[in-house]
Amino acid sequence: MTDFPLTREEDEVDGAVRKLLASGCHSRLAELARHWQSLRPSGPGRGSLLPGRPHIDPAAMPRLMPAIFFADVEREPRLRFRIRLIGTRLARLFARDPTRRYADEIMPGIDASPLGTAFRAVVESGLPNHGGSPVTLIPGKEHLRIERLLLPLADDGRSVDTVLGMVILSYENGRERSCPESFAHLIRRRLRIVGPAADRVAACSCSTWLTTPILRYSAAAQPPS
Repeated sequence: MTDFPLTREEDEVDGAVRKLLASGCHSRLAELARHWQSLRPSGPGRGSLLPGRPHIDPAAMPRLMPAIFFADVEREPRLRFRIRLIGTRLARLFARDPTRRYADEIMPGIDASPLGTAFRAVVESGLPNHGGSPVTLIPGKEHLRIERLLLPLADDGRSVDTVLGMVILSYENGRERSCPESFAHLIRRRLRIVGPAADRVAACSCSTWLTTPILRYSAAAQPPS
């Protein structure tokens, strides 16, 4: 089995969250990060442990759930991420329901993208990873920002087996913007294509939104100056 040793110091995770909050991320991402941090096991010698899936109670964060996803970590025969659950608002980005599908199936090219790198970093380091990018939904009219946060979960407290993620689409003033009623259908209509080709184009378009951030911040490293 592929081994990804964790090298966290006891205060490293807390420091990572503080850096994330200081980065000016969207308020909902900050809320999720604080909630995740509050679930970490406490007590002597337990400062470096991570929360696990059993610690996550959707009823405790109803405002956040529509933009959240859970991805199972599969290490063999190669590292892959399978979507276990995805919020209704986030699911609208994709041409088909991504539940129980692999990330590299619904987002072509993710392995070689910054998002793929971010997923792997979360598994290897056990630390949060945040990124964002400007997005033009309607050329010349609607300029937005998309941000994502990836958080590690580990049932044994150490070996990351699930990635908890959130994606937020917002205006420049921070007000959240719902994902288009069906971004995939919009792509199909504008390009006047149908069938599997349309699904591939829509998936690539969604993948581009999520995998090409121009501003990235990983808690495992200082943000670029």
